[in-house]
Amino acid sequence: MHNARIWVVLLCVAGAVSSCSTAVKGTSQTIQVGSTPEGAECVFVRDGQTIGKLTTPGPVTVTRDKKPINVVCTKSGHEEARAVLNSLTTSTGLYGPGIIGAVFAASALVDMASGSDTRYQTALMVKLERLSAADQTAAGQATAISAPKTASAAMPAPAVLAAPAAASQAARFDGAYQGDVELIQRKAGSFIPHVRHVEVTVSGGVGTGTIKHPLCYQPGAIAIAIDAAGQVTGTANTVNTDGCIAHKSRLVGRVEGNDIRLTITRERFEGSSTDFSLVRKPAP
Repeated sequence: MHNARIWVVLLCVAGAVSSCSTAVKGTSQTIQVGSTPEGAECVFVRDGQTIGKLTTPGPVTVTRDKKPINVVCTKSGHEEARAVLNSLTTSTGLYGPGIIGAVFAASALVDMASGSDTRYQTALMVKLERLSAADQTAAGQATAISAPKTASAAMPAPAVLAAPAAASQAARFDGAYQGDVELIQRKAGSFIPHVRHVEVTVSGGVGTGTIKHPLCYQPGAIAIAIDAAGQVTGTANTVNTDGCIAHKSRLVGRVEGNDIRLTITRERFEGSSTDFSLVRKPAP
């Protein structure tokens, strides 16, 4: 009779493993979004697909995933604001011995496979800078030029307008970018996550900057190259947790709009890569 009871427990618990994952972590989460000023239209894009829209303030519900979410907020009379929600891995903790511990360990494996072992920050606040009077005037002129005209009012565009357009096309990737990436480091037999802050300045398709470990005084160097098609390659020193020694990493990615999306692979973790994004800072 005792053995029969054990088998009943095993069958009941094993049948609940797949649903236990969802009950503990969940496959979606809600992010509260605000802006200064309020009333901004925000679009959430992940892997090139729009996954949500809202007018601030308000909530947006997204599915959990390992890929970052790019956020673009706009409001009339203000500069465009951008942010990146990088995916963070949640800690599964200790499960303990016995049947229940085994079930929760199996549940964690289901979470990892489905992406529900990851999470995004639960709140986001963006600030939109007001356009200067000169910028608002220029925006109004651009709208007037692009508006359709009657045949009698049509005039050829001045040739001098072509020069700024060509220069803008050639320097479309130039600017200052920043972002964060969470990397897992092995220490004393366990894995410790640390978020590195990245700053890169791009000029003429060549970017240089730093990647800062929160526990190390001296940041590592990062260098990238962007070709005419927007493809990115580069290297970085992510700085090891133990002793703040050099840790070589490779970077590959592409430019998407005003953001640089990258995948980083560290030399000692060849089988594991991490995705993150760098957001272009507003021009001074």
